[in-house]
Amino acid sequence: MRPINLKISGFGPYAGTVEIDFTRLGNNGLYLITGDTGAGKTTIFDAIAYALYGEPSGENRKVSMLRSMYAAADTPTEVELVFSCNGKEYRIRRNPEYQRTKKSGTGMTTEAAKQELYCPGKQPITRQREVDKAVREIIGIDGNQFSQIAMIAQGEFRKLLKAGTEQRSSIFRNVFKTERFQKLQDSLKAAYKEVCDAESNARMSVEQYVSGIRTEDGSTMELSPQIQETIEAIRCLCQADEARMRTLAEELKTVEAQLVSANTELQTARELDAARKNLEKAQAEEKTAREKQEALAAEQKAAREREPEIDAKTKEIAAIDAQMPKYSQLDQLQLSVGSLEKQIQKDSETLETAKATMEEAEKNLEKLKAEASSLVDCGEKKLKLEAEKKEKEKRQTELVALVASFTELDKKQSALLKAQNQYKRDDQAYEEAKRCYDQKYRAYLDEQAGILAETLEDGVACPVCGSVHHPAPAVKTAEAPTREALDSCHKAMETARKTAEKASRAAGELAAAFEERKAQVLTKASALIGCDTLDHAAELVQAELEVVEGDVKSLEKQIAVERENQSRHKELEERLIPAEEKIRTDADNQIREIGDRMSGNKATLKEQEKQLTALRTELTYASEDAAVAEKNALVKRCEAMRQTIRSAEAAVLKNKEELAKLGGQIQELTRQLEGKNNLNLEELEKRADVVQQQKDSLSNEEKNVHGRKEANSIALHNICQKAAELEELTQKMKWLGALSQTANGELKGKEKIKLETYIQMAYFEQVLIRANQRLRIMSGGQYELVRKKIAADARSQAGLDIDVKDYYNGTIRDSASLSGGESFMASLALALGLSDEIQASAGGVQIDSMFVDEGFGSLDEGTLQKAMNALSSLAQDNRMVGIISHVGELKERIDKQILVTKGKSGGSQVQIIV
Repeated sequence: MRPINLKISGFGPYAGTVEIDFTRLGNNGLYLITGDTGAGKTTIFDAIAYALYGEPSGENRKVSMLRSMYAAADTPTEVELVFSCNGKEYRIRRNPEYQRTKKSGTGMTTEAAKQELYCPGKQPITRQREVDKAVREIIGIDGNQFSQIAMIAQGEFRKLLKAGTEQRSSIFRNVFKTERFQKLQDSLKAAYKEVCDAESNARMSVEQYVSGIRTEDGSTMELSPQIQETIEAIRCLCQADEARMRTLAEELKTVEAQLVSANTELQTARELDAARKNLEKAQAEEKTAREKQEALAAEQKAAREREPEIDAKTKEIAAIDAQMPKYSQLDQLQLSVGSLEKQIQKDSETLETAKATMEEAEKNLEKLKAEASSLVDCGEKKLKLEAEKKEKEKRQTELVALVASFTELDKKQSALLKAQNQYKRDDQAYEEAKRCYDQKYRAYLDEQAGILAETLEDGVACPVCGSVHHPAPAVKTAEAPTREALDSCHKAMETARKTAEKASRAAGELAAAFEERKAQVLTKASALIGCDTLDHAAELVQAELEVVEGDVKSLEKQIAVERENQSRHKELEERLIPAEEKIRTDADNQIREIGDRMSGNKATLKEQEKQLTALRTELTYASEDAAVAEKNALVKRCEAMRQTIRSAEAAVLKNKEELAKLGGQIQELTRQLEGKNNLNLEELEKRADVVQQQKDSLSNEEKNVHGRKEANSIALHNICQKAAELEELTQKMKWLGALSQTANGELKGKEKIKLETYIQMAYFEQVLIRANQRLRIMSGGQYELVRKKIAADARSQAGLDIDVKDYYNGTIRDSASLSGGESFMASLALALGLSDEIQASAGGVQIDSMFVDEGFGSLDEGTLQKAMNALSSLAQDNRMVGIISHVGELKERIDKQILVTKGKSGGSQVQIIV
């Protein structure tokens, strides 16, 4: 893959659009990417990586950070790359999601992420997943591999050089995709831990079951080293409990027969005792019932004596029922009379209100018409005042502009005075520099003979007179200036002269501008306030402005008053006066209507009052409610007397039935007790209790033995199952533990090499072979990187540590002992070797353009030359190598350059130098 043309817009430090034509740098060799710190040198590679894979290079760079902080709101953020691969040319464009100004309306909107890939002879590809897949197929590697192959970041590979096996293994895991071996190690370790936990849980489960075994004396059992011995002991306990249960069953059978006999005899004694007590109770209750019968008969007789009173009350009720229709007529008349009286009273009050409303409306109409007449010409007054205000405002605007002109003129005058003073100072500095130069020049001329004399030698001809003898040469004084000092003084004089001339021109330009503006302001002031000079003109204009502003405010108040008067006149004519006229008309109509209605109601009221008086004379009670209340009271008293009679008769009948029932019970109980002997109930109860206690004791013991035997049997079954499981887990734990320790490099007495590290060692050997090809060139054949065979600490992981073999003294030492320059060479060689190995492991993918980022500042002249030679060899065979650095020596060594500079207002620019 080779970049041909790169276009960057609104990306990183690039605020606008920059374009880099890589074809101008040639087809092979080295070129330098240099410029200001933070200007965006590494961003060029980031842009290439983003265009290809949608992600910038480096772990600390995210897509969300790509939008330039210097870019204008309407500048797009996008990267377009034209590149060649395997003889074909491709073009790809991407932009991330970012905020931009709306194309219509105001505010911001989100520009969605887009991508376009143009392949020769095919339609453009725009779906992200399809574009990413196509790029990987074209180049043959993914984004992570591309960054590792095409970008040699020295800081990262210096970490790789200094890292131990654990850290280096983590780096190689991403580079050579050995995660699956790490996952195998971790899964074996997790499986071993899982089996250990299961074995421990199974053993704890067996111990828990054994601790739950119940013995006859209540003691607990412990698990013996031989689980089978514990199982046999538990079986013996269960067999003993089973034999005891058979004995208890026989004893219980005998005691239960004795208990049945005792309970039968006790039941008979209890039944005879209860019969005697029931007989005595029935005889007492019969005596009480006979006495009660006599009292109930007397109450029945008294109740029947009130039957004549019930007949009389019944006749009164019939009389009330006969008058009930007339009570309804009475109620209707009373309601009608009351309604008429209320209506007459209401109409009387309404009539008075209507008369008052009519009088008030006539008074209001008179006032409103007079007010409307006084406001007829308010519109004309308002128009005159608005025209006058418009003239005043025009003059006010002109005066405000004139005041601003005075302020501007004062600023120009201050700037002129400042420039004139600066010119005086610069002119004085020039005169002083000129005097200094003139003095030194004269002194220099005066000392020429002494300077020439210093070069004379006996036997050598004088360049002035030709003599070979020099008896009295001139002597140069100590104060004589050198040619360099004289040139420096002359340069200072010229600089001062130019500065004074520049200050003179600036002062002249300001003076001309001041005079021109002064004439314009004076013309305007003369036209507005009639003054011929600028003396006190500003005060006069300000005073006139205040008067005009007061006039404008006064006119605004008068216009507001006339506007309100205009609105009031309209409201009077269109709403208030018509409304009052309607009120007066409505009140007059209401007065006539109420008068007619009151006359008819009074006549009807008089007739109904006569009918009401006649009807009240005929009726016994004042109202229908009173008549109904009296009737209900009579009905209630009659029903109460009838109920008393019924209750007395029912009580007599019920008591007779009770006497008959008690007589039958006495006869039956007497028959049951004939010929029966008395039994000792207390002795029989004591005998039954003793036998019951014997049964309970045997039952409890049987229950305990049965429960113990069942619990122990279940525990024995569980122990047997868990014992078999424990044996299986123990065997599995042994072989799985050995496998996990082997894969994770944890075998005692063995080298600490994990399975993944072992795989990585094969890659690492190839990386070191490729790295040493370049390290031998850069170190002049002194150094070679070798893999450390034995770990420095027996407890540490080994296999990927690096030593350095020094061919000058034949020693092998730790890579950490290298100096700064040596570390740079070793890390660069390691980075290039790793890049070569990644390309080889990626199926021979060819990357025709590489970048090396920084690290050259720590090298001396000789080491730098060796590093350049190694990179030059790398840049052969149609490959371009870009060095990202700001080291000055590289600028002199490398002609082809990409210069990146910062703009003063933000945003970087790119220039190609060839």
